[in-house]
Formats: sequence, C-alpha cells, structure tokens
Amino acid sequence: MTVNDGIVRELADRYFGGRMPQKFRLYLIDRYSDEPIWGEYTPEELMKQLISDADAYREGRLDPVVRTPLQRSEDQRRELGELISQLQSEQRRLEKENEYMQAFIANKHLEDEYERFTRDAHYAKAYDRDTGEELPFPILTM
Repeated sequence: MTVNDGIVRELADRYFGGRMPQKFRLYLIDRYSDEPIWGEYTPEELMKQLISDADAYREGRLDPVVRTPLQRSEDQRRELGELISQLQSEQRRLEKENEYMQAFIANKHLEDEYERFTRDAHYAKAYDRDTGEELPFPILTM
C-alpha cells in the first residue's frame, strides 16, 4: 500500500486541523508513494509509519526534506543491497539445513522412504494440531 490523496487528507484532518503543511505533504509523497523494494506496506504498517512521521513533524523531530532523484536512487541501491544481503544469509542457512537433512536421511537409512515421499507426496489442507482450525497454507503429505 502506498500513500494517496485520501490518506493525506485523513492525516491532515487528524493531525493538522485539515491544513497539512505543503512541505510535509511533499515529504510523505516522496517517502511513501512507491512500495518498498522488500515488499509492500500493509495498511496498518503504512498508517503506523505515517502517524509516527506526523507526530515527529509536529514535535520538530522530523525535517521534511524531499530527496533529489539521485538521493532516491542511492536509497533504493542501499535498500537493494540490504535485501541481497538478507537473501544471501537465508540461502546459506537453507544450504546448511539441507546438508544436515541429507546427512540425517543417510544416517537413518531413510533414502528409500525419502524417494517414495518425493515421488508420491501432494499438497493438502493443513490443520492446527491444537484447535483443529484450517491453516492458510497447504502442507506436503502422503
């Protein structure tokens, strides 16, 4: 979710008596008119961030500087670098986990069962063990 005129009007009404300062409005558009590279804001996350910025602005703790195109590009490059670093860390973790799983299967002599599972498994609805409620994602099962 990104900032739009309706959200800006709502913030103006709630925090600025209907008259949001132009500098702060431009700041919000600069910062929140595009989804972050890592995903997207939920409505709750976006409003929490906007309210935090509005409070900081009203208290004089936020300088509503609009970034230049170069600064925006540098911010995006930094954000992409952080995302790549996180993905690399996750990949290393998963490779290590896969190594342990392969060793576990071999040590327990479960190669035949594993082959059968990879061949015959299918996705099915998943249920919470305690409540019996259906979970929002499927699981692999035989």
